[in-house]
Amino acid sequence: MSRIGFWIALDNPGISVAEATTLLDRYGLQFEIKNLIGRLLIIGVEGPAEIIKEIVRRSANIKRAVQIFDQCDVLDLDYISYSVRNIVNEYINIEKETIAISALPHQSTLLKKDLAVIVRDIASKALKNMPVKINLDNPDKRIVILFPKDMVYIGIELVGKHKKGFFGRLPSKRPAKSPHALHPKLARAMVNLSGVMPGEVLLDPFCGVGSILIEASLLGIESIGIDIMYKWVSGASINMNWIGSNTHHLICGDSLDGLIRSASYVVTDPPYGRTTTLAGYAESKIIINKFLELASSIDSIRRIVFMTPKEVVPEIEKHGFKEIYKFEIPVHKNLVRVLRVIDYVTSSKHM
Repeated sequence: MSRIGFWIALDNPGISVAEATTLLDRYGLQFEIKNLIGRLLIIGVEGPAEIIKEIVRRSANIKRAVQIFDQCDVLDLDYISYSVRNIVNEYINIEKETIAISALPHQSTLLKKDLAVIVRDIASKALKNMPVKINLDNPDKRIVILFPKDMVYIGIELVGKHKKGFFGRLPSKRPAKSPHALHPKLARAMVNLSGVMPGEVLLDPFCGVGSILIEASLLGIESIGIDIMYKWVSGASINMNWIGSNTHHLICGDSLDGLIRSASYVVTDPPYGRTTTLAGYAESKIIINKFLELASSIDSIRRIVFMTPKEVVPEIEKHGFKEIYKFEIPVHKNLVRVLRVIDYVTSSKHM
């Protein structure tokens, strides 16, 4: 197995780890979690590097990926330099490829002097008398030295820091706005936690102005959005056209009145809170439990990813589901949301 280090977001580490492992599983890779040190998630993986790269680009929370070849638990510059030199000799064609050496620290207890000075010292020792070509901005291969907490890892970067476009898709940037719209990073993570793949269908039965549909469509996933409020469906249509989507379908109607259609994956943020419209239902809990009851009767649904306020405890097991993940997400002092991932309990109809 190759050792891959994912440099992950830490706003909710549990979501970051669950998203990474869900995608690894859905892309058919054999893997095992080795360690989580600070923001470095180390996974043993069997599979092509191109699939790892695709997973990183698709994810909401993986910032970079490094194939790890060596490690140590002390700041031994001679050893690190020796390791870097071995990597250059074994994995880099110095006659044709340019290289760079970079470092990524996170809460390191080992770094006692300026990181730039340390990297220069390592590079000077490692590359001494080697006819290498340096390109700091756009090298063919980048050797990365990771300093998470009390460890050092050395490897070659598979995917560097890259923009995922979330800022440009913030609710405030979209042409159709809603005070309840999800942040695109959270919406993308929810889509990925469902495990839906291109060629499959995602359903959002409370779609609002389309935050989840946007992220699904950008991944090439067909999506169906339903909302009881015409102004939100109209807004979703505007937003989907804004991103140039041609993989979405929108319905104005009450999902709880039997409008949920065949789909394998449901990702949604049901209405709750004082400013939302409950469309005649007495409270959010009724909406959520009726939704689960209806979903449990649809054979095609494999997984549901949805939000609830912390004080609402949905009747998950009663409706034949089991909870896979649960993450608390503080919003403000009066609202903590809970992100839940549930699957059907194994039964004959899903064999």
